[in-house]
Amino acid sequence: MRRPILAPALTATVLGIALSAPMLPAQQVPPESPPPIYPMMSARGASHVLRTGWDYIQYEEYERALKFLREAETRQSELSDAERQTLKQGIERAQRGMREAVGGANRSYAVSGSRRAGAIALAPSARDPKGTTPAPVVPR
Repeated sequence: MRRPILAPALTATVLGIALSAPMLPAQQVPPESPPPIYPMMSARGASHVLRTGWDYIQYEEYERALKFLREAETRQSELSDAERQTLKQGIERAQRGMREAVGGANRSYAVSGSRRAGAIALAPSARDPKGTTPAPVVPR
């Protein structure tokens, strides 16, 4: 007995699938808005993102502050009039801070100057209020 040959049936199936694939339209979802810079920003309210942007301005991290403020700007409909005004002021201040940082006028407070890693700061003792004499080491 001969077994039936499956090659013609298999070839016809493969050709049918291959030729019908280009005819199927690709499912594309139009983007509603650009994805957030930080994924957790979308979970936070616009007011929270605005406050976080102002926090970074106070830390003198203007580029990061501007990212948060721009995200709040895309969601202005959630903000009150006073918050919109604060948003505009924050964006202006962050941009000004970035321009000043390029000029090198002021250094960020977070950047350490001459301190080395592992340096120990000594507290002033009762005998020396200026703190120039190191505290004595007590043996164990």
